[in-house]
Amino acid sequence: MSRTASRTARRIATVAASTGLAAVACVGMGATAHAATPATSAASIPQCATADLGADFQLQPNVGDRPETRGAALIMVTNNSKHTCNVRGFIGLGYVDAQGKHRDATAHRTSYVPVTTITLRPGTTAFAGANFVSQPTGCPTATAALVTPPNQTTSIATPFLSAEGGGKKQSVTLCGESFNITALAPRASDIGIFNG
Repeated sequence: MSRTASRTARRIATVAASTGLAAVACVGMGATAHAATPATSAASIPQCATADLGADFQLQPNVGDRPETRGAALIMVTNNSKHTCNVRGFIGLGYVDAQGKHRDATAHRTSYVPVTTITLRPGTTAFAGANFVSQPTGCPTATAALVTPPNQTTSIATPFLSAEGGGKKQSVTLCGESFNITALAPRASDIGIFNG
């Protein structure tokens, strides 16, 4: 297990359902992600490159009017470098299929989270929410997520971590090969997992 996955194994991300929108809270088990802060002066701070970052894809308890067919996730992008850098906007998402091939997926951008420049000091994390349609049969199997940071062309492969916690990895089915995603936010509490 990678250091990033191990760190996430010590976290449990939960969804509290509300009217059409569920707030996400990260509850640590011995350790928590260090939230980033919105940038106050981004001019002299470089943009984060893929090589600077690690990613976690933490599945959430299902939400929505048909929870048996809905998947939700909290995606965490952490600065693993020794320098401060900025991220802004939306990640790209793809997946690794059952044969180990990298596949593109469509990322539908939502307006639930405002776009803002986020300063990531070493060890700090920005957060995005995603949901997708998942059914037991008839849809492609995804064994890992491919997270592409904003304005980058290379991705980070990261396992789907079970909503049960404990760092357990699992595969998901990805109907339509698409996700709905939010912009990156400096805190997990800023993210909504939604029913769209």
